[in-house]
Amino acid sequence: MGLGIYTLNSEEPLIAETSHQLRNPVAALRLRVDLLKMRLGDEAEPQGVRAVEKELRRVETLLDAVLRLASADHRLSELTAGTTLATGVADSAPVPVRDLLIEEIERRTESARNTGTELLFNSGQETEFWVSCNEFELQQMIAELYENCLKYAPGAPVLTSLTATEQIVEIIIRDHGPGLRTKDLALVTERFWRADPTGASPGTGLVMAIVERLAQANGGELIVEAGVGGGLQMRLLLLRSAAPRQGVHLG
Repeated sequence: MGLGIYTLNSEEPLIAETSHQLRNPVAALRLRVDLLKMRLGDEAEPQGVRAVEKELRRVETLLDAVLRLASADHRLSELTAGTTLATGVADSAPVPVRDLLIEEIERRTESARNTGTELLFNSGQETEFWVSCNEFELQQMIAELYENCLKYAPGAPVLTSLTATEQIVEIIIRDHGPGLRTKDLALVTERFWRADPTGASPGTGLVMAIVERLAQANGGELIVEAGVGGGLQMRLLLLRSAAPRQGVHLG
């Protein structure tokens, strides 16, 4: 496992700045729509208002995703701009993976149940595993993967497994949804790639790209593959770390 070759794109700062600047006019537009609804009252045409609000939500979701991707790209570019692995993850610390997974599953249990989805966790053993990673970014990666499962495989169980070797900790999140065709698996981490090119299904086509870049920025790797018997299996591989010494404050 190791970092792949990543080329810094000179357009990334422009994309990030443009996305950031668009947030204010979009927020202002939403405020105007809300004010218009209040003024029209019963005269407001519900279907038309709902259509406008739906498009606003799509724009807001896309802007948020683009900003998250730009942040992930920036983290990865820091690592590849002549920076060694050791200094590239200098803001990392030993992170307890099992505890973090349990917290995220508990956080999403209610919303998962609302879609008929059961979140299952099989850690294999009670022993905690630690990884060398930026804790906030690891939380973001796991959250994005669960969000992807709940969005594209609602009503099907999602199984999380945790294994480790002497050097690597592997987080496996597997849904039991429709999965992807073999030829599409190689495209899943491409920016804006959608399994449904019509855009009828929800999503921005950026989730897997964000997770892949954050994983690489932390010396890890994301592998997306077909699950045995159907569904999608996402494997997040991270460098294992020794547990912090007692008395060492983290965070």
